[in-house]
Amino acid sequence: AAIRAQARKLDAALAAIRPQTPGTTDAFVISIALDSDPVFAREAREAARVLAGRYGAEGRTLVLAGPDGTRDDAPQGSITALLLALSHLGTVMDGSEDVLVLYTTSHGADIGLAYHYGDSGYGILSPVRLKAALEEAGIRRRVLIISACYSGVFVPHLASPDTAILTAAAST
Repeated sequence: AAIRAQARKLDAALAAIRPQTPGTTDAFVISIALDSDPVFAREAREAARVLAGRYGAEGRTLVLAGPDGTRDDAPQGSITALLLALSHLGTVMDGSEDVLVLYTTSHGADIGLAYHYGDSGYGILSPVRLKAALEEAGIRRRVLIISACYSGVFVPHLASPDTAILTAAAST
């Protein structure tokens, strides 16, 4: 039942994303907490608010984060939710003019971002998997902000002329 409820919440959030405006460079923001500790959810929500305002992405911003101690209104952050969101954005963005701003917060390891949600989910989002998801979705123009230990491991895999990568730590 909980998984179905999360799927419905994610579907509703994705359906609410406004499509791009032809002839205009639109920013689409995803802010995700990949850990169930409320501190990560608060960080993801605040980052989404700031980035949406900075890049004019109101109506084109998606928060994926669990409860933060005061709110539980967003779909939970998970690797699956992120992959589905990227796939969906690939259908509403114009790859030749729009940009994705992706903010991730979690623990990190030298193999990628750690996903941990209580007893219900865990895993690793590797740089190779994130790159594949972005390419599959046709999202080439991107700003990637990765807040985690070892987040520098994403740079060699995702660096491109159309990608800005900001990491909280080196790969070591």
